[in-house]
Amino acid sequence: MKDDDGIRVNVRMVDRPDFQVHVSLKSSVKYLREKVQIALGFPTTTAIRLIYLGKVLDDDSRSLHDLSFFDQCHIHCSPAPRANHPPPHVAVQIEEPQRFGFDRLREFGFSSTDIAEIRAQFQPNSHLQSEEDFVNNMIDSNHRPSEQEAQLSIAQELQNRQSEGSYEDLFLGMVMGFLLGFIVVFFLWDKSLSRRTKFGIVAGVGCNVSFSLFAVEQGI
Repeated sequence: MKDDDGIRVNVRMVDRPDFQVHVSLKSSVKYLREKVQIALGFPTTTAIRLIYLGKVLDDDSRSLHDLSFFDQCHIHCSPAPRANHPPPHVAVQIEEPQRFGFDRLREFGFSSTDIAEIRAQFQPNSHLQSEEDFVNNMIDSNHRPSEQEAQLSIAQELQNRQSEGSYEDLFLGMVMGFLLGFIVVFFLWDKSLSRRTKFGIVAGVGCNVSFSLFAVEQGI
């Protein structure tokens, strides 16, 4: 038999079965909290948040009678870290991945769009030099260029590469010179063509002339 002012409080948790604690209506919220904590076997570093009739019981000095507790009433509880004992915080240091090739240009203020455009211009001549070698030649180990210096250096290097041309340009020039003959010689003064294209044109025209002379001698 329970005392006249003794009540049974049903404690409900999300991840545990319901259980009861026996307290008095004269008991304080603090005492109820300690009873629940003992029943759960929580360590002293774990606080108990109690909710009754939709309200958090945060005033430990109030009695259960003042809060209209009654026998077989229900409260909800959940563990929460104590304010004066916060859980230890482990700082996780994320190491930035090492950048290679044109991605290193981010250090000089280049955006992802800028790097994508530079890489697109570089690709036709990538067989001549790797991205890493290209950037290393641009960056002097004894001098860290400013953003503006880096941009100017890369623009100049890409322009030089475009004027030099690729082996595909050389092959195309040879085909044009061989098939069209002296007609394409006028393209040698076209500034938009790369040096390799012009060299291919000269070589192709030479092959065309040689083949023509051979055909005449053989009577073809």
